[in-house]
Order: sequence, then structure tokens, then C-alpha cells
Amino acid sequence: MICQVRPDAGSRLIGGYMVFYSVGSGAGSIASTGVHALAGRPGVCVLGAAFSVLALIVAALPARTRRPRGPGGGPGGGPLTRP
Repeated sequence: MICQVRPDAGSRLIGGYMVFYSVGSGAGSIASTGVHALAGRPGVCVLGAAFSVLALIVAALPARTRRPRGPGGGPGGGPLTRP
């Protein structure tokens, strides 16, 4: 959907996704290792459930209100232009 509106943003969008995916994977690995050392497998299961509940809460929050766009879809009402 974003790539249809801004075809030039595809690689940046995918790159950003991969950065956050990697950071999340690393944080999850570190957290689960620490919890396993303290509470074993049941603790890791609780941690995974907590991450899932947190994701559900974030998904249920209303999206931020966006600034209305003018005619033509561009900021301030002008048409979108490409550099």
C-alpha cells in the first residue's frame, strides 16, 4: 500500500522493518536468556505471554490522528511532487 503511493520509499521501508525486526529479536533473546536463568522454562513462557499481551494492547490502541491533507494529497494542499 505504501509502495503504491511512494514507490521510491520501498527499500527504506523494508530496511527500517528489518532493523526493528533484528532489534526485537536480539532483545527477546537477551530477555528470555535472563528469565530462563532466574525462573526456568515457566518463566520464559510467562515472558512470551506478556509480550503477546503487550502486542495486543498496542494493537488495540487508536491510531494517532493524522493531519488532514489538502486537495491533491500533498501537504498544504499542493500536489505530490517527486524530486
